[in-house]
Amino acid sequence: MLETQRDTALAFTTSCLSGENMAKKSKSKQPTKKVVKPAAAANSSKPRRKSMSNAITNVCAVSDPFCVHAKSAKYPDLSATLSLPYTQHERVSMTTNAAGKQCYLFCPSYSYSQFFAAATITGNDVTFTTRGSSSNFGAVSSVRLVSMGIIVRSLVAPLSASGMVRIRTFANETTSLLAAVDLTTYNCDDYLDIPLNNCHETAVVVRRLDETSKYWKTVAEFDVNNNITNTSNTGFGQVMVSIDGGPLSLPVLDIEYVLHWEVRVTDSDNLAQIQTPPPPFNPTVNNATAVMQSTAVSIFDKGVSQVSKYVEKKAAQALASLLGV
Repeated sequence: MLETQRDTALAFTTSCLSGENMAKKSKSKQPTKKVVKPAAAANSSKPRRKSMSNAITNVCAVSDPFCVHAKSAKYPDLSATLSLPYTQHERVSMTTNAAGKQCYLFCPSYSYSQFFAAATITGNDVTFTTRGSSSNFGAVSSVRLVSMGIIVRSLVAPLSASGMVRIRTFANETTSLLAAVDLTTYNCDDYLDIPLNNCHETAVVVRRLDETSKYWKTVAEFDVNNNITNTSNTGFGQVMVSIDGGPLSLPVLDIEYVLHWEVRVTDSDNLAQIQTPPPPFNPTVNNATAVMQSTAVSIFDKGVSQVSKYVEKKAAQALASLLGV
Protein backbone atom coordinates (compact mmCIF):
# COMPACT_ATOMS: atom_id res chain seq x y z
CA MET A 1 0.00 0.00 0.00
CA LEU A 2 2.74 2.45 1.04
CA GLU A 3 4.84 1.47 -1.95
CA THR A 4 1.90 2.10 -4.28
CA GLN A 5 1.35 5.59 -2.85
CA ARG A 6 5.09 6.33 -3.09
CA ASP A 7 5.14 5.27 -6.76
CA THR A 8 2.11 7.41 -7.51
CA ALA A 9 3.66 10.52 -5.89
CA LEU A 10 6.93 9.97 -7.72
CA ALA A 11 5.12 9.69 -11.05
CA PHE A 12 3.18 12.90 -10.35
CA THR A 13 6.35 14.82 -9.45
CA THR A 14 8.12 13.57 -12.56
CA SER A 15 5.27 14.64 -14.81
CA CYS A 16 5.22 18.13 -13.27
CA LEU A 17 8.96 18.60 -13.74
CA SER A 18 8.79 17.42 -17.34
CA GLY A 19 5.94 19.83 -17.96
CA GLU A 20 7.99 22.76 -16.65
CA ASN A 21 10.94 21.77 -18.80
CA MET A 22 8.72 21.55 -21.87
CA ALA A 23 7.29 24.98 -21.08
CA LYS A 24 10.80 26.44 -20.82
CA LYS A 25 11.83 24.80 -24.09
CA SER A 26 8.75 26.07 -25.84
CA LYS A 27 9.42 29.58 -24.61
CA SER A 28 13.05 29.43 -25.69
CA LYS A 29 12.05 28.28 -29.16
CA GLN A 30 9.75 31.21 -29.78
CA PRO A 31 11.16 33.39 -32.62
CA THR A 32 12.60 36.74 -31.57
CA LYS A 33 10.89 39.71 -33.15
CA LYS A 34 13.40 41.98 -34.90
CA VAL A 35 12.77 45.71 -35.00
CA VAL A 36 13.79 46.93 -38.42
CA LYS A 37 14.84 50.58 -38.42
CA PRO A 38 13.94 52.42 -41.61
CA ALA A 39 17.35 53.10 -43.12
CA ALA A 40 15.87 55.37 -45.75
CA ALA A 41 14.63 57.76 -43.09
CA ALA A 42 18.09 58.04 -41.56
CA ASN A 43 19.72 58.86 -44.90
CA SER A 44 16.90 60.87 -46.47
CA SER A 45 18.73 64.17 -45.97
CA LYS A 46 21.93 63.07 -47.74
CA PRO A 47 20.65 63.31 -51.35
CA ARG A 48 19.12 66.71 -50.61
CA ARG A 49 22.36 67.95 -49.05
CA LYS A 50 24.36 66.73 -52.06
CA SER A 51 21.91 68.34 -54.47
CA MET A 52 22.16 71.63 -52.56
CA SER A 53 25.96 71.48 -52.66
CA ASN A 54 25.95 70.88 -56.42
CA ALA A 55 23.57 73.80 -56.95
CA ILE A 56 25.82 76.12 -54.92
CA THR A 57 28.80 75.05 -57.04
CA ASN A 58 26.87 75.75 -60.25
CA VAL A 59 25.86 79.22 -59.05
CA CYS A 60 29.42 80.06 -58.01
CA ALA A 61 30.78 78.83 -61.36
CA VAL A 62 28.87 81.51 -63.30
CA SER A 63 29.08 84.22 -60.60
CA ASP A 64 32.60 84.07 -59.12
CA PRO A 65 35.23 84.66 -61.85
CA PHE A 66 37.98 83.55 -59.43
CA CYS A 67 36.31 80.18 -58.69
CA VAL A 68 38.11 77.10 -60.02
CA HIS A 69 34.85 75.93 -61.63
CA ALA A 70 34.53 79.18 -63.61
CA LYS A 71 37.24 78.11 -66.06
CA SER A 72 34.93 75.73 -67.89
CA ALA A 73 31.57 77.28 -67.01
CA LYS A 74 28.73 77.73 -69.46
CA TYR A 75 25.30 79.22 -68.97
CA PRO A 76 22.76 76.52 -67.96
CA ASP A 77 20.08 78.05 -70.15
CA LEU A 78 17.96 76.94 -73.08
CA SER A 79 20.69 77.49 -75.68
CA ALA A 80 21.21 74.27 -77.63
CA THR A 81 24.23 75.26 -79.73
CA LEU A 82 27.62 73.57 -79.34
CA SER A 83 30.30 75.87 -77.92
CA LEU A 84 33.66 76.07 -76.17
CA PRO A 85 34.59 77.65 -72.84
CA TYR A 86 37.50 80.07 -73.20
CA THR A 87 39.31 81.87 -70.39
CA GLN A 88 41.21 85.08 -71.13
CA HIS A 89 43.66 85.76 -68.29
CA GLU A 90 45.99 88.75 -68.56
CA ARG A 91 47.57 91.58 -66.56
CA VAL A 92 48.67 95.16 -67.05
CA SER A 93 50.94 97.49 -65.08
CA MET A 94 49.65 100.98 -64.32
CA THR A 95 52.31 103.69 -64.56
CA THR A 96 51.64 107.18 -63.21
CA ASN A 97 52.17 110.36 -65.20
CA ALA A 98 54.40 113.26 -64.16
CA ALA A 99 51.68 114.42 -61.74
CA GLY A 100 51.42 111.05 -59.97
CA LYS A 101 48.06 110.22 -61.58
CA GLN A 102 46.69 107.56 -63.92
CA CYS A 103 43.35 105.96 -64.71
CA TYR A 104 42.11 102.86 -66.57
CA LEU A 105 38.51 102.05 -67.48
CA PHE A 106 37.86 98.32 -67.82
CA CYS A 107 35.10 97.28 -70.20
CA PRO A 108 34.78 93.73 -71.62
CA SER A 109 35.71 93.25 -75.26
CA TYR A 110 36.57 90.26 -77.43
CA SER A 111 38.57 91.85 -80.25
CA TYR A 112 40.17 94.75 -78.38
CA SER A 113 41.99 95.43 -75.13
CA GLN A 114 39.90 95.08 -71.97
CA PHE A 115 40.61 98.62 -70.81
CA PHE A 116 40.79 102.24 -71.97
CA ALA A 117 43.80 104.18 -70.68
CA ALA A 118 43.11 107.82 -69.82
CA ALA A 119 43.50 110.14 -72.78
CA THR A 120 43.64 113.24 -70.59
CA ILE A 121 43.58 113.90 -66.84
CA THR A 122 42.90 117.47 -65.73
CA GLY A 123 42.47 117.81 -62.01
CA ASN A 124 39.93 115.09 -61.19
CA ASP A 125 38.45 115.03 -64.71
CA VAL A 126 39.48 112.19 -67.00
CA THR A 127 38.57 111.41 -70.62
CA PHE A 128 38.80 108.18 -72.63
CA THR A 129 38.86 107.75 -76.40
CA THR A 130 40.29 104.53 -77.86
CA ARG A 131 41.87 101.26 -76.75
CA GLY A 132 44.35 98.85 -78.26
CA SER A 133 43.67 95.62 -80.15
CA SER A 134 43.73 92.09 -78.78
CA SER A 135 44.11 88.71 -80.45
CA ASN A 136 42.13 85.61 -79.53
CA PHE A 137 42.14 82.06 -80.79
CA GLY A 138 40.32 80.36 -83.65
CA ALA A 139 37.73 81.44 -86.15
CA VAL A 140 35.05 82.48 -83.69
CA SER A 141 31.64 83.46 -85.06
CA SER A 142 29.81 84.54 -81.91
CA VAL A 143 30.53 84.98 -78.20
CA ARG A 144 28.97 85.71 -74.83
CA LEU A 145 30.64 86.58 -71.55
CA VAL A 146 29.96 84.38 -68.51
CA SER A 147 31.92 86.27 -65.82
CA MET A 148 34.72 88.82 -65.38
CA GLY A 149 36.93 89.84 -62.46
CA ILE A 150 39.83 92.19 -61.67
CA ILE A 151 42.55 92.02 -58.99
CA VAL A 152 44.47 95.19 -58.05
CA ARG A 153 47.82 94.96 -56.21
CA SER A 154 50.36 97.58 -55.21
CA LEU A 155 53.82 97.39 -56.82
CA VAL A 156 55.45 99.98 -54.55
CA ALA A 157 57.52 99.22 -51.45
CA PRO A 158 55.56 100.07 -48.27
CA LEU A 159 57.91 102.86 -47.19
CA SER A 160 57.74 104.48 -50.63
CA ALA A 161 54.00 104.11 -51.25
CA SER A 162 51.92 107.25 -51.36
CA GLY A 163 48.63 108.31 -52.88
CA MET A 164 45.07 107.05 -52.97
CA VAL A 165 43.78 104.22 -55.12
CA ARG A 166 40.17 104.74 -56.19
CA ILE A 167 37.98 102.00 -57.62
CA ARG A 168 34.55 102.67 -59.09
CA THR A 169 32.11 100.22 -60.65
CA PHE A 170 29.40 101.40 -63.02
CA ALA A 171 26.16 99.83 -64.17
CA ASN A 172 25.96 101.73 -67.45
CA GLU A 173 24.72 99.73 -70.40
CA THR A 174 26.12 102.43 -72.67
CA THR A 175 29.87 102.79 -72.16
CA SER A 176 29.98 106.07 -74.11
CA LEU A 177 28.44 107.77 -71.06
CA LEU A 178 31.83 107.28 -69.38
CA ALA A 179 33.85 109.07 -72.06
CA ALA A 180 34.38 111.85 -69.51
CA VAL A 181 34.10 111.21 -65.78
CA ASP A 182 35.29 112.49 -62.39
CA LEU A 183 37.93 110.28 -60.75
CA THR A 184 36.45 110.90 -57.31
CA THR A 185 32.78 110.51 -58.22
CA TYR A 186 30.40 108.63 -55.95
CA ASN A 187 27.74 108.55 -58.66
CA CYS A 188 28.49 104.89 -59.30
CA ASP A 189 27.34 101.38 -58.53
CA ASP A 190 30.03 100.62 -55.90
CA TYR A 191 33.26 102.32 -54.80
CA LEU A 192 36.40 101.95 -52.70
CA ASP A 193 39.03 104.51 -51.72
CA ILE A 194 42.11 102.79 -50.31
CA PRO A 195 45.65 104.09 -49.66
CA LEU A 196 48.24 102.63 -52.02
CA ASN A 197 50.11 101.30 -48.99
CA ASN A 198 47.09 99.15 -48.04
CA CYS A 199 46.21 97.94 -51.52
CA HIS A 200 47.69 94.47 -51.09
CA GLU A 201 45.01 92.56 -53.00
CA THR A 202 41.69 94.14 -53.90
CA ALA A 203 39.32 92.00 -55.94
CA VAL A 204 36.48 93.29 -58.10
CA VAL A 205 33.66 91.21 -59.57
CA VAL A 206 32.29 92.93 -62.68
CA ARG A 207 28.53 93.01 -62.27
CA ARG A 208 26.21 91.31 -64.74
CA LEU A 209 23.57 93.95 -65.50
CA ASP A 210 20.74 92.04 -67.11
CA GLU A 211 19.75 89.06 -69.23
CA THR A 212 21.36 90.55 -72.36
CA SER A 213 24.68 89.11 -71.15
CA LYS A 214 23.32 85.68 -72.09
CA TYR A 215 22.55 86.70 -75.68
CA TRP A 216 24.89 85.36 -78.32
CA LYS A 217 26.52 88.17 -80.30
CA THR A 218 28.66 88.06 -83.38
CA VAL A 219 32.20 89.33 -82.88
CA ALA A 220 31.47 92.27 -85.17
CA GLU A 221 28.35 93.13 -83.15
CA PHE A 222 30.14 92.75 -79.85
CA ASP A 223 33.01 95.00 -80.88
CA VAL A 224 31.88 97.75 -83.24
CA ASN A 225 35.31 99.37 -83.06
CA ASN A 226 37.88 100.42 -80.49
CA ASN A 227 36.37 103.86 -79.82
CA ILE A 228 34.54 104.33 -76.52
CA THR A 229 31.72 106.21 -78.24
CA ASN A 230 30.87 103.11 -80.30
CA THR A 231 31.32 100.37 -77.71
CA SER A 232 28.25 98.11 -77.72
CA ASN A 233 26.29 96.85 -74.73
CA THR A 234 27.84 93.66 -73.36
CA GLY A 235 25.40 93.04 -70.53
CA PHE A 236 28.18 93.74 -68.01
CA GLY A 237 29.17 96.88 -66.14
CA GLN A 238 32.47 98.78 -66.15
CA VAL A 239 35.25 99.26 -63.60
CA MET A 240 37.42 102.36 -63.25
CA VAL A 241 40.75 102.09 -61.41
CA SER A 242 42.76 105.24 -60.74
CA ILE A 243 45.51 106.61 -58.53
CA ASP A 244 45.98 110.17 -57.33
CA GLY A 245 49.01 111.51 -55.46
CA GLY A 246 51.17 108.50 -56.22
CA PRO A 247 54.90 108.30 -56.97
CA LEU A 248 55.77 110.25 -60.11
CA SER A 249 56.19 108.40 -63.42
CA LEU A 250 56.53 104.96 -61.85
CA PRO A 251 54.70 101.62 -62.12
CA VAL A 252 52.46 101.60 -59.06
CA LEU A 253 49.74 99.00 -59.63
CA ASP A 254 49.61 95.50 -61.05
CA ILE A 255 46.11 94.84 -62.41
CA GLU A 256 45.20 91.25 -63.20
CA TYR A 257 42.00 90.57 -65.09
CA VAL A 258 40.21 87.35 -66.04
CA LEU A 259 37.28 86.85 -68.41
CA HIS A 260 35.41 83.60 -68.92
CA TRP A 261 33.89 83.43 -72.39
CA GLU A 262 31.61 81.01 -74.14
CA VAL A 263 32.45 80.97 -77.85
CA ARG A 264 31.05 79.41 -81.00
CA VAL A 265 33.58 78.32 -83.61
CA THR A 266 32.81 78.43 -87.33
CA ASP A 267 32.30 75.07 -89.03
CA SER A 268 35.30 75.63 -91.29
CA ASP A 269 37.69 75.57 -88.29
CA ASN A 270 38.94 72.27 -86.84
CA LEU A 271 38.17 73.51 -83.34
CA ALA A 272 34.50 73.03 -84.21
CA GLN A 273 35.06 69.29 -83.71
CA ILE A 274 35.75 69.67 -80.00
CA GLN A 275 32.78 71.87 -79.18
CA THR A 276 30.48 70.43 -76.52
CA PRO A 277 26.75 70.71 -75.77
CA PRO A 278 25.56 73.20 -73.17
CA PRO A 279 24.81 72.06 -69.60
CA PRO A 280 21.22 71.00 -68.88
CA PHE A 281 18.74 73.82 -68.41
CA ASN A 282 18.53 74.61 -64.70
CA PRO A 283 15.97 77.30 -63.79
CA THR A 284 16.80 77.01 -60.09
CA VAL A 285 20.45 77.87 -60.67
CA ASN A 286 19.49 80.69 -63.06
CA ASN A 287 17.02 82.20 -60.61
CA ALA A 288 19.41 81.86 -57.65
CA THR A 289 22.18 83.53 -59.70
CA ALA A 290 19.88 86.45 -60.54
CA VAL A 291 18.76 86.84 -56.91
CA MET A 292 22.32 86.71 -55.61
CA GLN A 293 23.79 89.15 -58.10
CA SER A 294 21.01 91.69 -57.61
CA THR A 295 22.06 92.15 -53.98
CA ALA A 296 25.79 91.32 -54.08
CA VAL A 297 28.60 93.81 -53.60
CA SER A 298 31.33 94.16 -56.24
CA ILE A 299 34.53 95.24 -54.44
CA PHE A 300 36.43 93.17 -51.86
CA ASP A 301 39.45 94.71 -50.15
CA LYS A 302 40.50 91.38 -48.56
CA GLY A 303 41.14 89.72 -51.91
CA VAL A 304 40.02 86.63 -53.79
CA SER A 305 39.42 84.47 -50.70
CA GLN A 306 36.88 87.00 -49.46
CA VAL A 307 35.08 86.84 -52.81
CA SER A 308 34.79 83.05 -52.69
CA LYS A 309 33.38 83.00 -49.16
CA TYR A 310 30.95 85.81 -49.90
CA VAL A 311 29.64 84.37 -53.18
CA GLU A 312 29.24 80.89 -51.67
CA LYS A 313 27.30 82.29 -48.71
CA LYS A 314 25.04 84.44 -50.90
CA ALA A 315 24.45 81.52 -53.29
CA ALA A 316 23.37 79.28 -50.39
CA GLN A 317 21.01 81.96 -49.09
CA ALA A 318 19.48 82.53 -52.52
CA LEU A 319 18.94 78.80 -53.10
CA ALA A 320 17.47 78.34 -49.62
CA SER A 321 14.96 81.12 -50.19
CA LEU A 322 13.93 79.65 -53.55
CA LEU A 323 13.70 76.06 -52.31
CA GLY A 324 12.11 76.95 -48.97
CA VAL A 325 14.73 75.23 -46.82
